[in-house]
Amino acid sequence: MVSYADNRELRREIYTAFVTRASDQGPDAGKFDNAAIMEEILALRSEIAQLLGFATYADYSLATKMAESPEQVLDFLNDLARRALPQAKEEFAELSDYARDELGLETLEPWDVAYASEKLREARHAISQEQLRPYFPAPEWSTACSR
Repeated sequence: MVSYADNRELRREIYTAFVTRASDQGPDAGKFDNAAIMEEILALRSEIAQLLGFATYADYSLATKMAESPEQVLDFLNDLARRALPQAKEEFAELSDYARDELGLETLEPWDVAYASEKLREARHAISQEQLRPYFPAPEWSTACSR
């Protein structure tokens, strides 16, 4: 919906509702707040890890994975972010320019990004995600990808 709604205020409302769901923020602040549940999950994960002889849940989780430590994971992610940042900045600047010049959006807000991206994709390739949808039905596509 956020990718296709021409109404900016509607995009803002949908975006805000989505990013603040199950929290103490946004239009339904506190109504569906999962903070207490999340704190309990984190405490139980920590307890499980310690009972099994690990310092943290991250150490426990990585015991069966390729990475050797949480620090190695963070180093990898920081290196990946450092390498990707120049391209991300370039692409965001291009998207911001397109949004300003073609869509009249002086400032590209978080709720505008998916919309502007879809409009830019349509302008560049003369095809929209909606036009492609019949060729990639979700149930069949997700089943094929999970094989």
